[in-house]
Amino acid sequence: RRLLVVGGLYAAAHLAVLMAGIEQWVEGGETVTYVGSEGARFKDAARPFADRVKVETPGYVGLDRLRALAADSAALLYVRNPDALYQHKLIELLSLDRPVISVPGESPEAHGIADALGARLISCAEASDVAAGLTKAMASGPVAVNRSRLVEYTWESQAMRLLAVLERGA
Repeated sequence: RRLLVVGGLYAAAHLAVLMAGIEQWVEGGETVTYVGSEGARFKDAARPFADRVKVETPGYVGLDRLRALAADSAALLYVRNPDALYQHKLIELLSLDRPVISVPGESPEAHGIADALGARLISCAEASDVAAGLTKAMASGPVAVNRSRLVEYTWESQAMRLLAVLERGA
């Protein structure tokens, strides 16, 4: 079983919650893969359970490799940056057809997008939430995201929506 952690690790407190939740959940023998630019920081944070799992930090990976890693993963996890208002990272993760776990919890807008796509987004505030979310993800398996609805969230579609708003306001 693989867990795939994606993107920036941001606030130390949020990373600590994520890693403590993974530590509570792991049984041993799992692979925890981090794709992003903070591999050394991730490995350091994974020390408490690194003797029970395989920890991989390949750095940035191309889209094809990210898809392959996601296809081999039970869940996708990320540390949310509350200052980021665009949902592109979330949409990219939801499109990979796996349960997505966020620390800290995601916004109502993000949950609305996940619901509209038929995706599974699990918001976590505490380590126990992460562990419970991983258990739930393992029990439920992959997700079938609604591809026809996903098109509504492409950069082109979002640009058209913005243009319509700006034209109404002019």
